[in-house]
Amino acid sequence: MKHVCLNQIAGVLPHYSSGGDETIIITKSGDTYTVPGSMRCFLNHLAKENGINLDAVKNISRRITHHKLMPPLYLASDVVLFPAKIRRSAVPGDSCNGYINLFSFDCVEADPQQPDQSIIMLDNGQTITSLWTAATVKEHIFAAENVLNGYLDRISGCSEPVLLAILPEYHAMFTQLMADFIRLIALLLRKK
Repeated sequence: MKHVCLNQIAGVLPHYSSGGDETIIITKSGDTYTVPGSMRCFLNHLAKENGINLDAVKNISRRITHHKLMPPLYLASDVVLFPAKIRRSAVPGDSCNGYINLFSFDCVEADPQQPDQSIIMLDNGQTITSLWTAATVKEHIFAAENVLNGYLDRISGCSEPVLLAILPEYHAMFTQLMADFIRLIALLLRKK
């Protein structure tokens, strides 16, 4: 599978082709490319490649948002993915939802031709049509913001020894979060 730089992801979308399931990757720079396989396969590969325990990420997000299905995915300090329904399932069990990076999202509006659908605009100028209403997409954006705030609260509210004593399974995630947080602060300081 093609290497994908985690912090360059703007969106990950499921797609049907004549060869079967594919995943479309939209980068922050606006490039788009396709990798073979389902969204689930791609997300699992991406998580494994970056040393992320996707099940733990989903469980933490579920605790924060109380969303049992399709929780936002906190993968890095600048990669928080929220779900959006992108297609209708051709085969039962196929994934219909894509994920959009909260940090690449610009706005969402109702689709003028299909009021029960919405158009998600990315800050790179690309648009994604969702089969959900704008209100539903906004609910998932709000949930992703809550997950981001929940992770930031975890970082600022606990020292690493305390976190390790309470939640030892989160050591690798905590270390990654701290590194991401420090990179984000450095980036913000450089912009000033």
